[in-house]
Amino acid sequence: MKGKTFLGAVFAILLIVGLGTDLYAQPIRVITTVPDLSDITKQIGKELVNVESLTRGVEFMHAVPVKPSFVPRLNRADILVVMGLDLEASWLPALLEAASQPKILPGQAAHIDTSVGVAVAEVPQRSASAQSRCPARPDRHRGSCRMPPYAEGSCATGPPRYCAP
Repeated sequence: MKGKTFLGAVFAILLIVGLGTDLYAQPIRVITTVPDLSDITKQIGKELVNVESLTRGVEFMHAVPVKPSFVPRLNRADILVVMGLDLEASWLPALLEAASQPKILPGQAAHIDTSVGVAVAEVPQRSASAQSRCPARPDRHRGSCRMPPYAEGSCATGPPRYCAP
């Protein structure tokens, strides 16, 4: 009887000591949409997080080429950190639909939108694609668009959206 009590006490002590250590803790897997958020997350989380960014700094963030390798990375994620303000609106929803990780979907606790609570200084009146066309002549890129001062005289070589008729 004493042997069982002693073994039970040793087991209880080992269990309590074992629960107090971080020997079995795994880092939290965080996926970010942009490298800047990845760096900030690494600085905050230190060794407690394993952070990956879906994009590189040289990519145009509004039109990231979606790769099949993004889906398994999202499936393994514990947390998804996004920039928000529709920066990822053209490519992230399709990835989230293909991924089978419900906890990183918008509205869930593991979906962190960094733009929430930030006062937006300037809200565009038109979408980016509408801004690249002339409102007076939507059928053509060349039209009655106003040229910016730095593009004066560059109609032959410059982008069509800066060219006046």
